[in-house]
Order: sequence, then structure tokens, then C-alpha cells
Amino acid sequence: MSFPGQPPIDTHSINLSVGGMSVELQEPPPIGEPLRVHLDLSDGEPVEISALVRYATTITAQGPGIPVSVRSLVGLQFQDVSDEVAALIEEAIENSEED
Repeated sequence: MSFPGQPPIDTHSINLSVGGMSVELQEPPPIGEPLRVHLDLSDGEPVEISALVRYATTITAQGPGIPVSVRSLVGLQFQDVSDEVAALIEEAIENSEED
């Protein structure tokens, strides 16, 4: 994924749906910030989708012998998803549920 004027960020999706997804990031972006999401789906062809940041929640984790980790859970809403891309996302979701 990439924000305008910034280098791409590698992350993994959480709760992927046709309408959007959540990701974990080091720093929370501003709510409403536009970005481009690059998804590698089940057919092997990457797709690019416009999205907007809808929420950002701070996550703090710590355990025995593990230092404090602070990250942001960021909710993204996809914009103008074509029928073709929506079908690819649905297929990727179905395939991940079968694994």
C-alpha cells in the first residue's frame, strides 16, 4: 500500500472484504487519508485499489521478556471496486477459509 508522496509500505491484511480491510501500521495515518492498496490475490495477479483511512486504533502489546510494542490497527474502505476485482477478492476470501 502507498500513501501519496510516501514510499510503499508492506503489511498484511486483516479482515479482508470487498468493502475494505484492516492493516497494522507503525504510525496511524490521518482519518480520511487517501491511499492505494496493492493486493496479491489467489489468481497470482496483483490488483490495485483506491482506499480511504476510516479509523486508527492504538494497539499495545507486552509479555514476559518481550518489550512493549505499540502499533496502529487501521481500517481502510475501498473506493470504486470493479466487479472483476470484487470477484477476485471474494475468491481469495473463499480460498483462505478452505485452508
